[in-house]
Amino acid sequence: MSKRILLLTFFYPPDLSAGSFRAQALVEALQRRAGAGVQIDVLTTQPNRYACHACEVDSAERSPGLYVRRVHLPQVREGFIGQAISFWRYARRVRCLTADGNYDLVFATSSRLMTAVLGAWVAYCGFHGHLATHSMSI
Repeated sequence: MSKRILLLTFFYPPDLSAGSFRAQALVEALQRRAGAGVQIDVLTTQPNRYACHACEVDSAERSPGLYVRRVHLPQVREGFIGQAISFWRYARRVRCLTADGNYDLVFATSSRLMTAVLGAWVAYCGFHGHLATHSMSI
């Protein structure tokens, strides 16, 4: 039986940010270390770091051992309130998409507001595996 790893990250390529590049590096490292017996699920957002560079990509991408799902977030105004609304929408979708709770390990980046707290919530509510949080400064 293969192991399942969940990575929660607000930014992931092709989004342009240090957080997206580090999340991609983490996925690549996990793939190298874990081998074929691991399924990595990434829950992220559609590229939204910079309004001038926002591009729409497939909401789901599959490759052997990797499944990336992107949550669409409507454009909201900048600032703390806008960030809170965006994160709330992301958190709601993560809650729905992780309802099966069959993860052996949850990684959660903290590059956006409270993603690490969301990861702890998913880990606590949905499975009996391990939680790993990774703090990322942008």
